[in-house]
Amino acid sequence: MIPTRAAPRRLPLVATLFVVGLALPPEASIALGGLRLSGYRLVLIAVLLPAAWRTFQRPASRALRAVDLLAVFHGLWSGLSLGLHPAAGGVEAAGIYVIESSGAYLLARAYVRDAEDLRAVFRFAIVLLLFLLPFALVESVTGVHVIRDLAKAVFGGPSAHAMERRFGLARAFASFDHPILFGMFAATAFAFSVEGLPGRVRGHPWPFLRSGLVGTAVVASVSSGAFAAVGFVLALRLWERLTRAFLGRWKVLLYAFGAMWVLIALATPRSPVKVFVSYLTFSPGTGYARLGIWDYGFAEVRRHPLIGIGLGEWARPAWMASSSIDNFWLATAVRYGAPASLALVLAVGLLARAISATPSPSAPPAWRRAFGFALAGLCLGGSTVHFWNALLSLFCFLLGAGGSLVARPAPTRAPLSPMRTPSARPLLVSA
Repeated sequence: MIPTRAAPRRLPLVATLFVVGLALPPEASIALGGLRLSGYRLVLIAVLLPAAWRTFQRPASRALRAVDLLAVFHGLWSGLSLGLHPAAGGVEAAGIYVIESSGAYLLARAYVRDAEDLRAVFRFAIVLLLFLLPFALVESVTGVHVIRDLAKAVFGGPSAHAMERRFGLARAFASFDHPILFGMFAATAFAFSVEGLPGRVRGHPWPFLRSGLVGTAVVASVSSGAFAAVGFVLALRLWERLTRAFLGRWKVLLYAFGAMWVLIALATPRSPVKVFVSYLTFSPGTGYARLGIWDYGFAEVRRHPLIGIGLGEWARPAWMASSSIDNFWLATAVRYGAPASLALVLAVGLLARAISATPSPSAPPAWRRAFGFALAGLCLGGSTVHFWNALLSLFCFLLGAGGSLVARPAPTRAPLSPMRTPSARPLLVSA
């Protein structure tokens, strides 16, 4: 009898609505007072309490439960910081941040249950991205914001703001708030396309074509963060291919990064962070601006280490006209305090350790690598760009989805007491 392949898992409806909501144009939002309720925010508000209940009533390992608590702590601490700064919008801004961060994490933990669900999520995300790609290419060449302009004509609202061209290309928004958001969404899909999906159709040209198309979407965004993420994913995949026959190859890579960090610290007057940040840019001018952001932003963290400054202006020289902090990890510490940023760093580290130490039996190695590459790419890209709105929720959703790759604890059985052993019935023997 010829074995039949199981049909692909259907994506849970809640996760489907969330991914679609991420890609809806900002014009397709509901205004409620001073709040902008976009599609993904409405989904997160609707499922926040059920997702929290499902997450914490389901058994989990100690390491994964620690990640859960850190992710929730990050949202609550950041919300507290915003609530304590009147200039930040008070309770409304605090509630939205908790929903976008902890809410997205809990949704993934509750509804992305195993590796098959994770596969279904990002297969759907890639399909959605390929649908957006033709519009992004037209936008990149002509500068016409096709989707955003159409959404404005239907729903009203402001147009997509003008941005400078890079390498002769307009930076594509597609349906997102900013080219950075579109580029990082595409970079995350790229990791799963090149590592997680090709094995299903080995020997067929479609996986290579698909990855090329997803990479083209990254190019259309012309975002340094997305480029850095894709480059890091490709470097990690090359390392995996070259060292597949060696045990402990990932530990060797970590030791190599550590040695490089120490070497840079000893050989240059600048810190390793400044060296890496300055080179992850498109131009020397941008690199110089990123160094200024790090210097003055970190000084702000030292002045306000616990609850940050909220959404208020941060102290910087007059020549730094933009208030943007192009570093997610630094911006989080500046806005919400060092505990908020450290909680996310610890959550990422503990999750990576849990996946490598106790992987789920249902999670193929290729999908564990794909998830690790995607998360590593986002973390590196976050050192050059800020995560906000849909991109913040995407990052927290990905972090929560990683729980599907960790083995659940074995159910405990009550030991049989020797004082209450069941007695055997006497056998009746008939003559």
